[in-house]
Amino acid sequence: MAIKLAVLQASAAARRSADKIGKAAQREEAKACMAAARASARLLKAEDQAVEKARLLSEKAAEKLCREEEKLAKIKYDAEERAALKAAQKAQSALDKLAPNKNSATLAIGETDVISQDTLMADGIGETSTLVKSKSANSLSQRQAAEAREASREMASKQNRLDEEEKAVNQAARRANADLVRLANEVKLAEETRNWVLMRKATRVGAQANKIPEKLSKMAKIMRERQHNSAFEAMREQLQRGA
Repeated sequence: MAIKLAVLQASAAARRSADKIGKAAQREEAKACMAAARASARLLKAEDQAVEKARLLSEKAAEKLCREEEKLAKIKYDAEERAALKAAQKAQSALDKLAPNKNSATLAIGETDVISQDTLMADGIGETSTLVKSKSANSLSQRQAAEAREASREMASKQNRLDEEEKAVNQAARRANADLVRLANEVKLAEETRNWVLMRKATRVGAQANKIPEKLSKMAKIMRERQHNSAFEAMREQLQRGA
């Protein structure tokens, strides 16, 4: 009877221990599920934040590109407007310069004709008329050559200004392209960093989830060994007492 009672007591203790182990396993499993759910929520939140950040960066890059394109278009338009205005001013200036020269040349030729006629009438010599006309023609050709040189200098200066403006436009375009490349590299780096962080988190969560069954199995094995040892010790004590 004593031995049977000891066996029953040991069995009851084993059942209680098994119940405790089962409840502990359920609690650990629930904790693991909650931890996995929280980790998944954090991963989703981090992924959403990374996607939102990438979207904002891309929108900022697009807006900056639009601003740079508008700026370049305005620079080109202003340069064309200035060039057209200067060309019109140059043409008007040339016309203004030619008109009085033409009048003065006409007056000079008329005066020389009168003088030469008076000379011819007075002296009967035709060489004076020819000499005066030659001097007037030389003076007119010199003025025209000077005006041509001045126009050439102004044209060269205008071309230099246009070249400088074109250089400024090209420099602004290169700067805008460099900014776009830098922004694209930043977006790519942020995406790679986000993927690396998410991968590390997923690996860590998976490793923790894989360790939970192993821990539970070890705990169950230890508890079973303790139960068997306690049952055997109780039976041994009862046998010794009966002996």
